[in-house]
Amino acid sequence: MIRLHIKYSQLVNKKSSKVKLFVTYLLVTIIILSQFYLLATPIEAGKSKKINGPIGAEKLADPDYYEPGIVPGGLDSDNTAVTPTRVETFSQFFSGFSVSSSQFTDIQDITFRVIFPDGSYSNYYALEKTDTESDSDIHSTFTSNLYLFNNGISAVEFYYNGLKNFTVDTYSYDQLKSLYPPQKFSTDLASPPAEIEYKEKLFNSLGFNIITREEWGAPTDSIWQPVVVKVNRIVVHHTATGVDMSDPSNTVRAIYQYHSVTLDWGDIGYNYLIDPYGNLYEGRAGGNGVIGAHAIPNSGSIGIAILGNYQSQSPTQASLDTLTKLLAALSNLNDFTLKFT
Repeated sequence: MIRLHIKYSQLVNKKSSKVKLFVTYLLVTIIILSQFYLLATPIEAGKSKKINGPIGAEKLADPDYYEPGIVPGGLDSDNTAVTPTRVETFSQFFSGFSVSSSQFTDIQDITFRVIFPDGSYSNYYALEKTDTESDSDIHSTFTSNLYLFNNGISAVEFYYNGLKNFTVDTYSYDQLKSLYPPQKFSTDLASPPAEIEYKEKLFNSLGFNIITREEWGAPTDSIWQPVVVKVNRIVVHHTATGVDMSDPSNTVRAIYQYHSVTLDWGDIGYNYLIDPYGNLYEGRAGGNGVIGAHAIPNSGSIGIAILGNYQSQSPTQASLDTLTKLLAALSNLNDFTLKFT
């Protein structure tokens, strides 16, 4: 029997008991349904179907949702904040940003809002520090979460008290797609025979192919050296980011850049990712049992992340359906029964 963990610090607001109850109910339902999929819907040979685009009609209530922030000094009568402490204006439009500093206090207690290309403003959001999820993190640099916006951004206003020294890293969907161009799946690009065999088994078990690393553009020359161990638990996350609903693979590439380059993890931290349309993406290189970077201690766990922020909204049914099938397939391939803890 294997444990199924939920990462409350990333999937829900810790202060919301109602959301916790919802997620508990949700995961118990997933476990029951995952076993149903195994028993009631066996996959017929030759019935695999490749997902090429959206497979669900649902949209997220707010693809750009982030935790609301408190502005130091409050708001004026027209709901406008006092003068920002720092404004980062860009020479081109970007898709998102993160903040980093050598001092933890320099990224604490900061509120921000972004300016969109049309000159309009976002809501005020709290800048939140990313969780330490890599076993090798030594706190040489402290980094915020990754903030992505569908309409792009032209500037960021930061509000805080006192002096703070931090760097703003930017992310461009167009530049990342050029840097990590999607390629057709080919055994010439892929991996060792054992990993190819595992992917084929997973494809057959799911009934459709996942979008491989090659197909969403992950580099084939990653510096990550996979370490494979026996699986003993599955951890479900949300990415706590916005989602590009016109092309969710843009979000996957941005997360790859954030994990592998900004956080210096060498590769994307999650083993699998699911977008709101139900598309499934292969995450960290190395296949079944490879140690990722998503919930310390990472050894022995499989990390699955649903693209989006679900602190105050529910995942789409399409993403939950894919999650259910994936849990069933992984439990079947690894020969264990799921148990919620």
